[in-house]
Amino acid sequence: MGRLAGLRADYAVLRNGAFRRIVAARALTQLGTAASPVAVAFAVLQHHSASALGLVLSVQSAGFILLCLVGGVTADKLPRAKLMVVTETCRGLSQLLLGVLILWGHAPLWAFMVLATVNGAGSAFSAPTRQGMVAEHVEEGRRQAANGLLSACQNGATAVGAAAAGLAAAFFGPGWVVVADGLSFFGSALLLAGLIGTAPVRMRTQGLGVRNALGMVRGTPWLRSSLVFFMAFQLCYYSVLFVLGPAAMRGGHGAAAQWGVVVAAFSAGLFSGALVAVHIRPRRPLAVMFLLTLSVVPGLLCLAWAPGPLLLVVAQFCAGLGLSCADTLWMTVLQDHVPQEIFGKVVSVDWLFSAGLRPLGYAGVGFLAAVVPPAVVFAGAAAALAASVLAAVLRNRDLSLAPLSPKPVGGAAP
Repeated sequence: MGRLAGLRADYAVLRNGAFRRIVAARALTQLGTAASPVAVAFAVLQHHSASALGLVLSVQSAGFILLCLVGGVTADKLPRAKLMVVTETCRGLSQLLLGVLILWGHAPLWAFMVLATVNGAGSAFSAPTRQGMVAEHVEEGRRQAANGLLSACQNGATAVGAAAAGLAAAFFGPGWVVVADGLSFFGSALLLAGLIGTAPVRMRTQGLGVRNALGMVRGTPWLRSSLVFFMAFQLCYYSVLFVLGPAAMRGGHGAAAQWGVVVAAFSAGLFSGALVAVHIRPRRPLAVMFLLTLSVVPGLLCLAWAPGPLLLVVAQFCAGLGLSCADTLWMTVLQDHVPQEIFGKVVSVDWLFSAGLRPLGYAGVGFLAAVVPPAVVFAGAAAALAASVLAAVLRNRDLSLAPLSPKPVGGAAP
């Protein structure tokens, strides 16, 4: 009975009507967002080259990176539900227009690039706004369960959307898949429109701009050291995994299928880890978050030593599980210790430091692999990650989570 009562308490956040709307809206858009890249890739390659597809993907990432901080500032100044409705509507219109152009059969490359940039820019606004809405509508003691459930729904929708995308594009055509993605954004906007005017009134943050957010990050030891760790993690893990991982499968029969199974195992781990995070309550969440990222080390060592596909699949499942738990703990720490009036800016700085280094990491790993055996790169990345975790923990021996102050520092910001 006690265990059953604990499970009920963990999922009690689902009785929150506002949170249910946030989860439903996110699951709906993520289905389309996971399917759309597959359809867009097929559509681009029908009339253009692989390098053209690379340009489309690059400008979409650039749209997010360039406007990430602007999105965070806007999320803190405007009512978040209204901002989400506008953002989701704009992204829906861009995807709907792209889908119509693909169905028309004469979509020029510049149209793919412009609309991909609009979609990436929209995500720069929606990402910090959505996380701020969770903190606004869910009380402090239930935010970790809320983040875990939101992440589980997101990862589940990603798996379903990506799996269905290929079949849908083959049977109905890529244009209809992109149109469906656009309609999913309109559905999300309708769901979130019901939250307009329901959030608590936030303190106004005049003078609190990007420079102030960066100053607050520099002046908060636990946040500063965490962001430095995330930069190292992006360079040492995701760049190495997604550039050299597929290449490590080469040479054998069914290499592409093997890598697909590895990626599926990683995704399954992400989904499972989000559900596990609903039930754990560590006393020192930041320390546990750092240590959970060590779950990726066995997978890198498996790629270095190539012990066999089964062990690699298990290792990648564990990597996804650990990373999903760590991500949920991190977002909960931010929501509990960063004031609402500066939350969007701080989250945007977090993502800028993380996502902003991925293109550099991809290019650097590709160059490094040309002069160093891949096995050495995998092993070196594993060692660097382990050392980064140790350094992060030692740098924050007490791991005290001092809250950030929303007071302007260093003068007015732009």
